Amino acid sequence: MLAFPGDKITPCIWEGVLTKKIAKKIERERKYTYDDYEKIFKPYNHINNLTNLKGKLIKIYLEKSDEIVPYHRGKKLVKKMNQMKLNFKIKETRLDHIAGTIKSVTFVSWLLK
Repeated sequence: MLAFPGDKITPCIWEGVLTKKIAKKIERERKYTYDDYEKIFKPYNHINNLTNLKGKLIKIYLEKSDEIVPYHRGKKLVKKMNQMKLNFKIKETRLDHIAGTIKSVTFVSWLLK
């Protein structure tokens, strides 16, 4: 299961409400730039690690109001998965990241289908 996934880690850090201020501060202090993060996280980006999921059923949980891992980042991942013709089910709700996490842990029946 991919819960609240994004396509790439760096844009999620730069756009996420919990991390963007920290990332901008680190960049201002000239420690790490966006490009530095891109190089560091490239091997771990979901979008770069989809080939090993071929033949498996993947269940994806996305929250439309998620501002921690922005919803549009997850949609980019889903688009790539469609292009690769991966086998997946998607569950989208209008909750935010925290409420979605609570719901996904509490009401997991859709995962068992």
